[in-house]
Amino acid sequence: MRKNPKFSQYENQVKATTENAINIILTGFILLFLKQGI
Repeated sequence: MRKNPKFSQYENQVKATTENAINIILTGFILLFLKQGI
């Protein structure tokens, strides 16, 4: 069974989007934490 290239492209896109979302959320938490600390 061959892998569908379109599906793997979609999979990579989802992975990248998820990583971006995690980075944005983490950055937001860090900024909030720094604001609380000051």
